[in-house]
Amino acid sequence: MGVIALGPNAWAADDLDIPTKATQAGISGIDAKNMELLGWNDNQGRLAYQTTIQTQNTSDGQRVIAYVGNFNGRNLNPLTNTVEQSGTTIIDVTDPTNPVTVKHLPQTQGGGGSKMPRVCAGSDLPKGVKNHYYLLRDVGSLAHEVWDVTVPENPVFVSTPITGQTTTHKNYWDCVTGLAYLVAGSSATGANPDGWRVGQHVKVYDLSDPANPTFVVEFGLPGQNPVTNVTTPPAMVHGPIAVSMLNGKTYNRLYMPYGVEANGVMQIVDLTKMLPPPYGTGQYADPHKPTDAELLQSEIGRITAPGAVGGHTAWPVYDVEVAQNRNFTEYNRLDLVMFTSEETSNRCTSAVHNLTIIDATREAVDNSSAEQHPWPISTVTVNDFSGRPNYCSRGTRFGVHSTHENFNNDLYGKLVTSAWFNAGIRVTDIRDPYNPKEVAYFVYPINANTQPSTSTINGISYSQVDVSCDNTEVDDDNLIYCGDRVGGGLYITRLTGTAAAIIGAVSEGGSKTLRGRSSRRVAAQGTN
Repeated sequence: MGVIALGPNAWAADDLDIPTKATQAGISGIDAKNMELLGWNDNQGRLAYQTTIQTQNTSDGQRVIAYVGNFNGRNLNPLTNTVEQSGTTIIDVTDPTNPVTVKHLPQTQGGGGSKMPRVCAGSDLPKGVKNHYYLLRDVGSLAHEVWDVTVPENPVFVSTPITGQTTTHKNYWDCVTGLAYLVAGSSATGANPDGWRVGQHVKVYDLSDPANPTFVVEFGLPGQNPVTNVTTPPAMVHGPIAVSMLNGKTYNRLYMPYGVEANGVMQIVDLTKMLPPPYGTGQYADPHKPTDAELLQSEIGRITAPGAVGGHTAWPVYDVEVAQNRNFTEYNRLDLVMFTSEETSNRCTSAVHNLTIIDATREAVDNSSAEQHPWPISTVTVNDFSGRPNYCSRGTRFGVHSTHENFNNDLYGKLVTSAWFNAGIRVTDIRDPYNPKEVAYFVYPINANTQPSTSTINGISYSQVDVSCDNTEVDDDNLIYCGDRVGGGLYITRLTGTAAAIIGAVSEGGSKTLRGRSSRRVAAQGTN
């Protein structure tokens, strides 16, 4: 679909100084290239953060379930006819054309929502129960907890690995090892101060048996730890990604993005040297309070960004075959990291925030590798003026937020999706990582649930209604999701045209496929 035509009162393409204080800035229809909408769910009008998709085996077939983590807020849950504190919306997306909310699991320990869901199958966890599925989520700024979601309509509480915190954020759960990398911190004002000089740092817990969590170690950069020789603490971590094994190959890597929207750092860590016995060889006098040297014993490489660039997401894409390098004897296959700097301001009242592709290839040349010295090789951008009206003028954020994080689909090594707030879902071809090319995008329209965004420019306050794609995810069947940060719901899309052809998702006759999705069980609302 092309851009929906705008009326005679449409904004000028480059106008940032419209005097009207309340304006419907978003487009009224879908703006898309090589993507189409399959389904939409209102997410009960809740403000979405991360969406995690899990294929779950049941006695009567497979179900595909979306777990939508939500920001703070209180909304009506039509399933219970009760106004509930936002937590996790559980949506059956087995039929992506008819996504059905089967449960809202409220956050019951105060405000803050439950933004970050991760799901592991019990059959993948070293000590998990076979045919069970487990949800790990944050609990406001207080805790992280685990639920058994084998029956998505009836989650059962399992454990609280950590509580008594004053900050939490984007966790990561490595289902292969069972180790959970919890972003948390407890300041001096908390019930149990941890002494760290920044709030958000990593606290590793063994959740291989979700019912019996075990503390492993705390981790961050020197200067963040309680006892340090570094005067100024580096910016806090946003959300780590750990890769112990992938497709039968051992990596044992941890990718740590610091800084969010400014003063960014991307650190690559050897998990074998970081984790203490029995998980690795790391040595700590006190795993709660590691020294500077103990924090550095596992560092492989690090890159420091300029002040205007932060570190939100650092997602690895291994072993990318670069066609133009095929005649070279070295560096014809690359390991890459997709590194995003989050836009945090409305209406572009900040620096530009883009996605940087970093070469982190493990292959050593002259005894030195790009993994030891990570090196930016290209930047993925979206042109402000490619939107009509232009993105900066629409009211909410315009810039990158994050990439998708599921490794298990046909996009891996070829295409990367990223969330660009009011510029929607963007899809980039990275097969030539030196020259990334946007091949698809999907910008959805505002709707009745879209909440206004506010900003002040030159003393003028604006309240504008605009969309905000917060995080993308790609499921095992190559479908692409985005939850709206300002209440617009959950969108389910698929690639079409030349973008779909890159991953083989278009048959010779041109028909698009769902790779067996239609044969799966389609759940009715409120049923098992």
